[in-house]
Amino acid sequence: MATHGGGYHVFLVTAVTPDGRQSVIGADPLPESRDSSLRDHLTDTPHTGDDALAALSFATARIDNTPTLLLIEAVRSPVGAVPTTAPATLHIYRLVASDGIPGWPPLYFRSISNIPLKSLFVNAGTALSSATGLAAGP
Repeated sequence: MATHGGGYHVFLVTAVTPDGRQSVIGADPLPESRDSSLRDHLTDTPHTGDDALAALSFATARIDNTPTLLLIEAVRSPVGAVPTTAPATLHIYRLVASDGIPGWPPLYFRSISNIPLKSLFVNAGTALSSATGLAAGP
């Protein structure tokens, strides 16, 4: 993900495995990524703070009557200058157990939905909050 000169925050999500080891929780790649491998860390792109390009948050939900941890990322896609209003998409991931694929972590966030938002936004954090009511971290 490009930083556009404004930097980014790195998030490393971990869990303790049943045998007591610390394990990184991966995530499916963003749909617009050229890299199709599982992400081992997450990033946002606050740019200058008022015109964030990407923001993320975690939430709990019930899916099929099962408590679930979600990762929600909002990504703005400006056509021109970063501070202008732009379309945004929510990418929603569900924490699931790995299928035992060698090299994969025991848990990862699997993509379950990509939702283009109807409004234009100057800040991905605002897009995230507007669509979900969640605050973007950190």
